[in-house]
Amino acid sequence: MMSATETSSSRSGGPEGRNAPGARVVAEVTRLVGPVLDAAGLELDRVEHALGGKKPVVRVYIDKPGGVGVDDCAEVSRQLSVLLDDEDVIRGAFVLEVSSPGLTRPLRDEDDFRRFAGRLAVIHAKQPLVGKKREATGRLAGVEDGCVLFDEVRSGERVSVPLEDIAKARLEIED
Repeated sequence: MMSATETSSSRSGGPEGRNAPGARVVAEVTRLVGPVLDAAGLELDRVEHALGGKKPVVRVYIDKPGGVGVDDCAEVSRQLSVLLDDEDVIRGAFVLEVSSPGLTRPLRDEDDFRRFAGRLAVIHAKQPLVGKKREATGRLAGVEDGCVLFDEVRSGERVSVPLEDIAKARLEIED
């Protein structure tokens, strides 16, 4: 689900980085959207700030148990758009997108792997996981001692991979 709003403001964003203006935009958007989400019973999944094209893009991914709907996204977009304009977070025109993380949402930290235990996921590792492959699909079994546990679909093998060795992971759509 997504709602997109085009709006304007008057501070500039920049390339992503720890001290870059883009990081400042992400921090400011995160600060502003918090109370909006709390009031609506929603959670913040992540905020992204991207340059390119004609206008910068601010993406806000929201969630709640049972998932979010288009009405949730539209309401957060409407309220956040006003706050971003009032707070003057980005100079010039920009695009605001508010959406759910999606059915194939990325898994980024221990909390994500715990939250989605029992669900099917695709994991891309920095080192081989099963045999010589760096990619495996399996049912998440939790996190122990900093390692993600999952039962690999093809072999049925329980795999343990250190969180820091996971290049990327996402949920997989199940039949």
